[in-house]
Amino acid sequence: MLRVLFTAMMLCVWCAGVAFPQTTAQRKPTLRVLSFQGGREGEGDIIATLFSNEQALLQSFTVSVHTGAALNALLTEHNFQLSDYTDADTIAGVGRRLNADYVLSGSIRKLGTRNLLMATVIHVESFEQVAGLYRVYNTDNEVQRFLPSITAELIASTLGRDASKRDSLAIGPFSHPQGANAQHDAETLAQILAIEILKTGNYAILPRTSTMQAAITELDFQKDLWTEEEGMAAIGRAAKAEYVLGGAINRFGGLNMFTAQIFHVADGSVSHGISKNYGAMVDGIQLMEEIAIYLTDPGNAELRIAELNLKEGREERRKFLAQEKKMLAQAERQHKAEQKRQESEAKKELRRGSPMAQAMSAKRDDSYRNEVEWLSLFAGWETKGDNSAAGSSMVPVIIPSGIYWSPGPYSVLGLETRRIHFTREKEELFRFVTIAPAVGFVIGVGNRGRLFTNFLLEMGNLNERGLITPGISPGFSFGYIFNLPGFFEDLVTLNLSYRCILLDDHSTQAIDFGISVTCEALSRIFGK
Repeated sequence: MLRVLFTAMMLCVWCAGVAFPQTTAQRKPTLRVLSFQGGREGEGDIIATLFSNEQALLQSFTVSVHTGAALNALLTEHNFQLSDYTDADTIAGVGRRLNADYVLSGSIRKLGTRNLLMATVIHVESFEQVAGLYRVYNTDNEVQRFLPSITAELIASTLGRDASKRDSLAIGPFSHPQGANAQHDAETLAQILAIEILKTGNYAILPRTSTMQAAITELDFQKDLWTEEEGMAAIGRAAKAEYVLGGAINRFGGLNMFTAQIFHVADGSVSHGISKNYGAMVDGIQLMEEIAIYLTDPGNAELRIAELNLKEGREERRKFLAQEKKMLAQAERQHKAEQKRQESEAKKELRRGSPMAQAMSAKRDDSYRNEVEWLSLFAGWETKGDNSAAGSSMVPVIIPSGIYWSPGPYSVLGLETRRIHFTREKEELFRFVTIAPAVGFVIGVGNRGRLFTNFLLEMGNLNERGLITPGISPGFSFGYIFNLPGFFEDLVTLNLSYRCILLDDHSTQAIDFGISVTCEALSRIFGK
């Protein structure tokens, strides 16, 4: 009987010994889910609760959710500061107070008409980010549809974490243009890039901690004493990491440019780096997957990214790449056109090397005629007979007798009006009332003057003597323009010219004296 009792007791002890280690081995890790930051009021609490109710999560972890007043009380009690981009050691500190192995937290951000959900899992003991994901969605209903799939991703990444020694990568600062949105964009893209690098399995990711933030702040105060490489190395040492991820967002050539570099902490050198353009924020989010490939597998990056961009859900990226290709082609055409222009200018410069060309070039700025002749007087005669003439503008002072404009140096376009009385022995014989388009040439001479010549086409009342038709006849003029000094400089000029109109059997000639007002003066008068 005693033998039977002893055997039964030993069997119980053995069963208890076997059962205890099984219970220990089967203990589920604890996961605390914190309220998601951002979004509409109460939206972060709802999403945290939805996560905590996922059956797959409940089967893999001992789960509890901490939202609303309970979470705020905990933060206040232990002086924690939780914001959109919380320090990893703050999250880990919350996790320790809640006796957690892991903490799941995240954020919600508006992207125009769409939303961005980001979630990360932090290992409380090591501060390491062991899982992360993000989704762009349009409506709240979509969250419930994709929640099971992203929960499965988080579980696989967290429980499948490789605890063996991997190089640690600290997430450093990303510089950005001024403005709150730019800072938010930089932080968002940096966090998404860290998630994509984490998925590659190449690095153990160390999110920003208060220690790193202190180092960053110190570097901001002493930024003139540090190179970028030295600064990143200092941040890496503060995080006790082998490598640091840093970079920048810039505007370049009308596009957004994202630059990312992985720095080696030991010597501050750049291990890998890449710069890529992107369009709207959603396109920038899709770009992060490409950047992660460039940084972790540069040898196969082009092929992998080409395959990646053929997948569904990459419409934003494909659309931007097509637009960028057009822009680059346009820029290439403009570059070639500019090269051609510069080559042409270089050839012209060689031709300008002759003494005559240099002299012409020196007078280039003086070889313009932009003025209105408002008062002119004529003394004229005919080459046939002894007829003499006198004349003026068509209506003195009111209607200008000439308008001249230079489309370029040395050239003149103009329009002249004339009212000329021909007399013999003080008896009026006939009068010409005409208008004449002019094309001519002007060049600066000396410091105060310009020579000009015009080819004219006189049209109007020519007393039926026109050479081309009874009312149209050719002619020419040449003369000198005096630029007045002092107060009148660039405002008023005096003109003295010789004018000849060819008629059917003779010509009419005149000496013309005129006063002109420059376009500079008119712009001052009427501009006021």
